[in-house]
Amino acid sequence: MPGTTVTLTLKDTNYRIHDLITGASGAAGHAFPNAPRSCRELSITGDPGNGATKVFFGDASVSATDFGMQLIAAQGLLLRSDKNDICLIGKFLRGDVDAAKVDVHWECA
Repeated sequence: MPGTTVTLTLKDTNYRIHDLITGASGAAGHAFPNAPRSCRELSITGDPGNGATKVFFGDASVSATDFGMQLIAAQGLLLRSDKNDICLIGKFLRGDVDAAKVDVHWECA
């Protein structure tokens, strides 16, 4: 399962997951420029060094008050599907501090 740790450079900024893993967002992390636009499994974990930092997961409108999931250090989220229908271009991350780190792993069929 490919994966990388990405840095959400600016707080209160929405980052498209696909842009983060392909390097298109300019966020720090190992880039996978040919990463697929969708996958069958997506794992997101707040970096253990984040402390009390909150990372919000959701769609393009994700915010500190409107999110699908909130993660702190070492908390994770796993999405699975039988098909490659988890859309990485429709999923976003947002940190409540500058330089929040997130571990992202994905798997395609």
